[in-house]
Amino acid sequence: MKAKLEAAKEHAGEIEGLDAAEREQLQAAIEDLTTDGARTELAATRFKRLMRKAGQTASGGLYRLVVEVASEAAKKAIFG
Repeated sequence: MKAKLEAAKEHAGEIEGLDAAEREQLQAAIEDLTTDGARTELAATRFKRLMRKAGQTASGGLYRLVVEVASEAAKKAIFG
C-alpha cells in the first residue's frame, strides 16, 4: 500500500499539464484520499478537477493507482 501511494504521488509530480502548485495540491489530495476523514470530500473534488485539467492521457495510470490506495468513501466521491 505504501509503495503504491508513493508511486501515485510521484506520478502526480510528473504530470506536465499541471503547474508546480497544482502538482503539489494533487499529491496532497492523493494522500488525503487514503483515509476517510474531514478532508476526503475536498480531496476528491481537487483530484477530479486536476485530473480534468491534466487530460485523459496523463491521468490514466494515476487513476488506476488511486483506485488501489483510496478509501471506500473516497472512491465513492470520485467515481460515484
